[in-house]
Amino acid sequence: MFRYQFNDFILDSQQHALIRAEKKINLGSIAYKILLYFVNNPNRTIHKEELITAVWENVIITDATLYKQIQRLRDLLHDDGENKNIIETIHGVGFEFLPEVITVDAEQKQHTITLKTENNNSNKAIILAFVLIAALGLYVLIPQKAESPHIQTQGISLSDAIFNMKNAMSINKKAFISQINLRNELGALLDKRFNIQEKLSWERKFFKYHDKLNEEELFLFAQIRAYADGPMFENNQLILDLINHNPRIMSEIPLADELRNHLTIWLNKYQKIFTKNKKMALLYVGVEDGAPYPSKVDEQVIQWLDNHTQAKSNPP
Repeated sequence: MFRYQFNDFILDSQQHALIRAEKKINLGSIAYKILLYFVNNPNRTIHKEELITAVWENVIITDATLYKQIQRLRDLLHDDGENKNIIETIHGVGFEFLPEVITVDAEQKQHTITLKTENNNSNKAIILAFVLIAALGLYVLIPQKAESPHIQTQGISLSDAIFNMKNAMSINKKAFISQINLRNELGALLDKRFNIQEKLSWERKFFKYHDKLNEEELFLFAQIRAYADGPMFENNQLILDLINHNPRIMSEIPLADELRNHLTIWLNKYQKIFTKNKKMALLYVGVEDGAPYPSKVDEQVIQWLDNHTQAKSNPP
């Protein structure tokens, strides 16, 4: 569990509470999930679709509902009027969480999530320097994969692990479908404007024409990339961690081993290629990589959960 410090607030993920001046502020479940996603993704553009997928998962909501929740969260954070310095709205795109966020684990080891700061106070700079040195030391001495900080992957029951897999797969599926729609829209614009006749993979097409994209096309490109760089990366990492930390999954879900191979290659490609090349909007791993996504694994996970739910409901 983590405590996230920003401005004069603390978000405590163990208590599910927002704290200011040692007083708890009642957030509500939706506002809590939004703020938790913000503090884990500070100082970057969070697209509306990404935030909706992360918070509401499979529930379809309107933009009005989203903005209503954002406004409620702003009110609770006293982030209103002309003094908005916490949540910035990027009109037509999404939001950006502006403050510097420091996360503290159960052992009170601190590291900064972001280096962005608008305060040049020398004392603050010194504190940041010490925090960064400590974080770097921990990173060098204890290499770790980027696990989701708010989903436990170890020390949980098999049913909880598989249930968390199902949720992560569901979010990924929705994100993938949304990404495909944007991909097709951008591809059609490029085909029309450049009269593209050659047969190129989606990855190669967007890479080849990236430097020629106009403002509208760049906007679509950024949204497509945000899906791979946000929910798809986070949930692929989460699913892989769940499988690796709960190896019994591979004996219960026949295709889990193939899924693990697929995700291992996907995440390796993400770290070694995607993050270092801003001309990539898509990240696919398929037959050519020797590890296509096992499409039936979703059904196997759902079936396993259905069977074990029924077994608990109807004991012998």
